[in-house]
Amino acid sequence: MKQRIAILTCILGLLLSHGGIAGATDHKQALDRESTANTTIQVVNEYSMLMTLKEVDDAALYSAGYTVDQINVIKSEGVDAFVVSELMERAKLSDEILFQKGYTEEEIEELRSLDGDESISELSSLAASVTIYNSKNSFFYDSNRNLTFFVVNVTWTWNKEPIVHATDILGAGWAGNYQLTNYLNSYNNQFTLNCVGNGYSIAPKTATARLTSCNINAGKFDIAMRHSPYPNDNDYFYWVKSGSGMVELSIYGFNQNAEFIAKYGHTSLGISPSISTGGSSLSFGFNIDTFTPASGAVYGLNPETRYMSTATDAQ
Repeated sequence: MKQRIAILTCILGLLLSHGGIAGATDHKQALDRESTANTTIQVVNEYSMLMTLKEVDDAALYSAGYTVDQINVIKSEGVDAFVVSELMERAKLSDEILFQKGYTEEEIEELRSLDGDESISELSSLAASVTIYNSKNSFFYDSNRNLTFFVVNVTWTWNKEPIVHATDILGAGWAGNYQLTNYLNSYNNQFTLNCVGNGYSIAPKTATARLTSCNINAGKFDIAMRHSPYPNDNDYFYWVKSGSGMVELSIYGFNQNAEFIAKYGHTSLGISPSISTGGSSLSFGFNIDTFTPASGAVYGLNPETRYMSTATDAQ
């Protein structure tokens, strides 16, 4: 039984990391976006991605990198059963712990009413979702340095504790020959991770992670979702609920256009998905799950000109 649960957990995590197959079928099921030239919002729901994958034909799943055994699990009721059983286990917890996990009073009542025969499609209100924000901070040409800067705020937050706690990823992609730099502020490209407990109430804590280049037009950092155990209590642990940071990109000379996108990847198996980019589109894993500039990027157009002699002038 334990082995079966472990296998399903790994498969579930793998499914979440490959949610982009939804783009080949019904992208709206898996991703809700509101976007402008200056801000984009992506909301990714754990369960809706699983529901979408169930409707993808075997050949498409196989070409995306899934094994025959994994496809069999996707098509079976095993994933539904695992999700329902996990939620029923959570229903046994105290209200205090469930509030800590992010559930509302109404959702706790719904948890308590589960009988085990539900399908994933009936559990959307109990699903964990992660929301990712990309927002342009500034776009300007520094005539003193002869550099064009594009600065973007990136944040993400989970509304509830997800089922799988493994290695997640924050990836970023951009167009042109921009590079990650720290001319304006030494803290740029450093992200604050906000960690909360998954058991009884405990004070939150923070950690940091730095976005580093992993390709000509890409950067990333890994996130250990199961961050650390409670002090003197290994039965519970901190998990990374949210994070935020400011990304600084710069390019030599005066540049009139900039594009940037950051994306959150929720995965398992202890393997972070690889990143590839095409312009400012961003792909995870087997070159799927691609967000194109029109539906995910923030833009810089026609930068203002500033004269900045020191880093403090940038504030």
